[in-house]
Amino acid sequence: MDWHRKAIECGQSSETLLNAWFSLEHLFRGGSRVSLRIPGFLRTRPNEKNVNVQWYADERIAQIQLILCLIETKHELKKYAGSLAHNFLPGGKLFFNLKYGKEFSLSKDVLAQFVEKDGAIYTSGGFVACSDAVIAELKASNLPALALEIQSMRDLFYDKETAMNGLRSELWRVKDDVYNIYRIRNMLVHRATTDSILTEYYAVRALEYSASLLTELKWSLLRTKDDSELATIDEYFQDWVLDGNIGLEAVQNGEMARFKQWVFS
Repeated sequence: MDWHRKAIECGQSSETLLNAWFSLEHLFRGGSRVSLRIPGFLRTRPNEKNVNVQWYADERIAQIQLILCLIETKHELKKYAGSLAHNFLPGGKLFFNLKYGKEFSLSKDVLAQFVEKDGAIYTSGGFVACSDAVIAELKASNLPALALEIQSMRDLFYDKETAMNGLRSELWRVKDDVYNIYRIRNMLVHRATTDSILTEYYAVRALEYSASLLTELKWSLLRTKDDSELATIDEYFQDWVLDGNIGLEAVQNGEMARFKQWVFS
């Protein structure tokens, strides 16, 4: 947490990148080895130009790559569904009108499937589950562009091929980000400088990934009923890899309900 706080407070992108990366490295200093396991359809991308075809050779860095890929992909899918669900909250009617040029409200029956009674709380998973009904009401109200947006989101959670392609793209994006962050980190540590023009961009990414990992740890801790259920950080990491592989292998096998269960757990 201290390294992450320093990353937020420092003013230079190089310092932000280093402190954010150190916050990640610090969490991976345990003695246990996290299994470097991932479903076959995500292991390689031989037909694409990329920074580094396989995972980083250093096992510890590969562990950071893998775990960040899993949790960041999960978070981004939740965020994507949540951002679309937010359009339909009862308190956002004026914003909807300004954004889409007309008034629209979902029926109470559909809204009740993902929004609490007071309208302030909603569940992204509930929104995905009733997205077919949302699409039907949008089409009936002559909002085809937004209906198409919701359909694209729905396909990520219900169509095997769409999900596989989306997961490949997102997971390898994060993998390459971590690879480049680590390269810049090494330049800064060993040379005290870097000529990379992408330092500012990757400083933002490093801070984002540090926050993502700490957030996932926070939720893991909050789910425990008492101190007897607390585990070591390495055990949490291993659980994330196991759960992530179960969720991603479900896509490979066409079991989309199990995939959604992982994303929204």
